[in-house]
Amino acid sequence: MEKQQAIDLVLERLRKSEARDTIVSELIPLLKAPRNLVGRFVDEIIAEYAVAPFQAEIEFEEEALTEFVSTSIADLRDSDDIIYDICTRTGWHWQRANDFLIAIQESRLQQIKKRKRRFMLPLGVAIFLVGAVIIYLIGANLWNEYLSLQHQEGAVEISLQMKLTYLFTNHGYTALMGAAMMVGGAFGVGKALTQPSIQE
Repeated sequence: MEKQQAIDLVLERLRKSEARDTIVSELIPLLKAPRNLVGRFVDEIIAEYAVAPFQAEIEFEEEALTEFVSTSIADLRDSDDIIYDICTRTGWHWQRANDFLIAIQESRLQQIKKRKRRFMLPLGVAIFLVGAVIIYLIGANLWNEYLSLQHQEGAVEISLQMKLTYLFTNHGYTALMGAAMMVGGAFGVGKALTQPSIQE
């Protein structure tokens, strides 16, 4: 069936006050397309030609619908399948169901960001403190070793450059790790504090 013929058929059925799902079921074998694509096609015609199908909204609980959509998103179901199920449960047209799905997705994303922000702040502080402790312990150890090298007895005095080379060879990587933890922790804390607050 040609596209224009399908459009004419949909408009004719709508003018006869046939329900959307009835029209979709009739078009599926004619267009040889899955129900979700045919449903979207019908809804596009409804939106473009401003023709309302004869279909009252089905009574439903919004909380239960929200829970159903959230579970479907968590199960990684295809968006078109979720929208089709919303249309079936509510009697909404495709675009309204799509808008509802997008709203739920954005709400879940905000909740995830908020939980991440709450987690990032204490984690950043903890990493920073661990890094600071490492730097402190390494610094104290370096100072003690430096003092011990200065008081070593021997015919040949160890030069300052050799002392520093010895100290950083033994503790440089650990000190670098501590400094990196401090920088990373400070970055995490700063990011958590500068993120805009998300309302419940």
